[in-house]
Amino acid sequence: KEDSMTIKLVLPGVAQPLEVLVYTRDTVHDLLQFTLEKPECCYRTCLSVRMAGKRLDDFMDLTAVEGLRPGVTLELVEDPYTQHDVCVHLQRFRDLLFSNQSHQMGIGWDSSSPCVLPFITQKILEGLDNDELSKVEPPPVHCTPNGNPSPLPLSPFYPPGAECLSKPLECIKSLAYSAWNPPPNYRKLKGDLLYIDVVTLEGQEVCITSCPTGFYLNKTSGPAHFDPTPKKVSHHSQHLVGLLSQVSPLFKKNFTNLQKSADKRLPYEVLPSPYSVAPWVIPKIEHRPVAVRIDDSVNIKAAPDGLIVGQLRDWNEDFQLMREIVASSPSQKLAKDRSLFKTHTDFIQSATRGAVAVIDGYIPPLNPADEEKYQLFLWNNIFFSLTFDGRDYYKDVGGDEAAYAAAAGDLHGVSVLEKLEVKGLHTLGTALIDYRGYRIMAQSIIPGLLQRDHESSVVYGSLDNGKTINTNEKFTELMQKVGSDLHIRQHKIDNGKDGECVMPSSVEVKGIVGTDGRHYALDLFRVFPPDANYMDSPDFLEPAG
Repeated sequence: KEDSMTIKLVLPGVAQPLEVLVYTRDTVHDLLQFTLEKPECCYRTCLSVRMAGKRLDDFMDLTAVEGLRPGVTLELVEDPYTQHDVCVHLQRFRDLLFSNQSHQMGIGWDSSSPCVLPFITQKILEGLDNDELSKVEPPPVHCTPNGNPSPLPLSPFYPPGAECLSKPLECIKSLAYSAWNPPPNYRKLKGDLLYIDVVTLEGQEVCITSCPTGFYLNKTSGPAHFDPTPKKVSHHSQHLVGLLSQVSPLFKKNFTNLQKSADKRLPYEVLPSPYSVAPWVIPKIEHRPVAVRIDDSVNIKAAPDGLIVGQLRDWNEDFQLMREIVASSPSQKLAKDRSLFKTHTDFIQSATRGAVAVIDGYIPPLNPADEEKYQLFLWNNIFFSLTFDGRDYYKDVGGDEAAYAAAAGDLHGVSVLEKLEVKGLHTLGTALIDYRGYRIMAQSIIPGLLQRDHESSVVYGSLDNGKTINTNEKFTELMQKVGSDLHIRQHKIDNGKDGECVMPSSVEVKGIVGTDGRHYALDLFRVFPPDANYMDSPDFLEPAG
């Protein structure tokens, strides 16, 4: 059982302190995130936690805070903005206005997705009892043996009632970065960070200056007159919600109603999923202009120089170190799983970002002279390849379509080997991303593989569909453990001049020893034998003579 305590937290602009239950495993950052989800503080971003006037490190465990005890008072203090902080504040402001509304969930914006929960909760609120909720209805016509409508209706794949999406509640007409950005040098010396154009529901066009102390209205009017100095009544505020509430009564009214509607929703409906969600079937939804969204999609989001070399993450080392952690007690296993989950989440987010940039043309290939289907890409220490049949492995079983399907089998094989946790056998961080008709495989990089020839690196398995087979004593021992756990029998294979060799796995499984001394298994799409139920030839079912 974890130790817990109740502390008091003083929020900016709130008279009464908030009592918060915290656990010893929590960090200061966890406490800050919890506070920023409260209605009284959700529109603030640039804050720090302080105790007795001393700022606490965001990544410090609460147990390491000297003097922290039950009943102690912590304070949230507004910090000065930087230009990056202003962009984060705009992002948060936009999220509060748009992303938690159902019409945005329908298109998977900001990792949100359609949810069946509102349909169920609404039925409960309407007074239906559990028997009516659990009542089994007859299947629709398109699911019956003789019901084959053309085209097949897609609406059953969407949450019930979600196709009737109401128009979202508007708080402002327009929000955009001003064309006067960036501030001239003489205004930077005055503290100007960014300029923001807003059109209120009353039709008033205002230009807002962001500075280290917050936001205020300036004297700029349209594209013809630039004057970033404060208006006579500038309505200065530390956050945009406070500023616009003073400028626009309709904004204040609608934003209050928007918060009330959000409070009625369950947390599972509001919180984004840790993995990016991309629904494959959605109703036709009105696309509304949100100028701040341009910053997410049009900027140089994943250019090769978008990350400083010193900040590149070694994904492979992170994965292997996490998996090698010895966890014996339940708390240690929980800590290990949490760390692995966080690393997986970060990897998938980065891989998705890189894969989209690959298809959109932001990342140049490593081999630009080759045909598109053979091109390889590298970004943020993640290796990207398109799932085409580049080496004619599948020319007799479907070509590119077979390669497309085999990529999913490879991902399944990686997942299985991770769960087996065979000591000494390692797999790569792997993700599959489907985007604009392409399937991209993203993998972490084996140490030293880019500095040597790939074919000479393979010490186990075959590179030419079984014509020549490499064997390795250590890999054979490791794969025998895998076969034993999966109940797969090893088999003999004719290896040409070298005679017969015993393989505990498919010849397509490849083994590479990295420069870090670890043994890595790749190309795991045939870890499992073929399923007899899906074989075309009935001869496959006959026992060997």
